[in-house]
Amino acid sequence: DVHAGVGPFATDGGFPVIAAPMLTFSPLRSVAATPVATSGAPIASRTTLQSGVQVFGQTPAGILTPGSLGMFVERPGRLGPSLVGARHVLGPAGRNVLDVNGNVIATVAQDDPILDVCVADLVSPWTVDYRLPAVNLIPGAPLMPYVNMPVQMFGAKSLHQTGYIVNTNFTAPAQPGASIGNTILSSIQAAGGDSGALLCSGYHAQPGLAARVAHGIERTQ
Repeated sequence: DVHAGVGPFATDGGFPVIAAPMLTFSPLRSVAATPVATSGAPIASRTTLQSGVQVFGQTPAGILTPGSLGMFVERPGRLGPSLVGARHVLGPAGRNVLDVNGNVIATVAQDDPILDVCVADLVSPWTVDYRLPAVNLIPGAPLMPYVNMPVQMFGAKSLHQTGYIVNTNFTAPAQPGASIGNTILSSIQAAGGDSGALLCSGYHAQPGLAARVAHGIERTQ
């Protein structure tokens, strides 16, 4: 099962924030063996895939739905990476994922309509840059969130933004008659097209934990 994802929601009064379903452990894990990886010879019209680039889902009627590439993971039994995005953008299993040039870059393999998240397997040829845009760092392991924790988002529409966690157990309003609980609420403002964007701890290259706290964690590992 897929148990990871991010997505933008609006609070009362129309103030947009990022509400990210909190990660739970699953067979999926982040992939970052090298900064840049490729399946073969690059093609000029192909987009280098990276967190925050614009991707599109495609309905059976051919309508494109824009969103953000969240992050890369590997799935058991697959040699290449897979991408994570919002289900309401990329669609259910079997749907194609397109880049800005209209190329099919992935096919949705797993989806979770409750958490609004899906995993799509990349289609060769592909080139992946595992570094976060703007900060040029490969993300580390997830951290437990806390109120006022510095965070940053990498969205296709609003690009790189920084902010703070406001609530670590927020219930986000959703489309019609349902809500998503156990989410992370931040002060970052989202825009249409940011759906699926990755929310990371830290402020630019600064970590999301105070130095003395991080040192304590390292000593216990």
